[in-house]
Amino acid sequence: MNKLLGQVFLSNSIACKRKTEIQFSGRIDNVDEILFRLPNDLTQSLEKPFTKDVPYLSELVLKSYRYWGVNCLEKLKGGFSFTIWDLEKRQIFCGRDHFGEKPFYYYIDKDRFYFSSFLTHLVNNLPQLPDLDKEAIALYLLRDWSDQDRTLYKKVYRLPPSHFLVFNNSGLKVRRYWEFQ
Repeated sequence: MNKLLGQVFLSNSIACKRKTEIQFSGRIDNVDEILFRLPNDLTQSLEKPFTKDVPYLSELVLKSYRYWGVNCLEKLKGGFSFTIWDLEKRQIFCGRDHFGEKPFYYYIDKDRFYFSSFLTHLVNNLPQLPDLDKEAIALYLLRDWSDQDRTLYKKVYRLPPSHFLVFNNSGLKVRRYWEFQ
């Protein structure tokens, strides 16, 4: 079981080896299709033979993002969640699979963005424990839980299935990229 846990700073002091960095958890089921659709100059650096381990899939998702931008999510099929730090655009881009197989939780504090694929890991690694959301707990206990992005903690959110988020100095935007038809 692979986990996703991290934090990104939006300040100018961030040091990255590359222009984009990724943290990925999950699987991509249509690797061959993605490789076929990406230009050869992007896929040449991928290790051969093509494997389906997390480092390889992380690089494949990153190259898909570099080529298609946020629209890469429309092309990926599988169970996944990921975070990409784009140094050139000075933004964080996060995506979750179509059906929500892989969870994704996040918390924003001033200029820091915390994220994890496990709620307990996220909450336990924050600078301080967030307050419980009593209204959300009551709704959960009454089995009236329909809010896709709410958690039992204040200011800790879940990225809904088929959604992505972009976080930069202009703020946070959460958008749906796919709907079942």
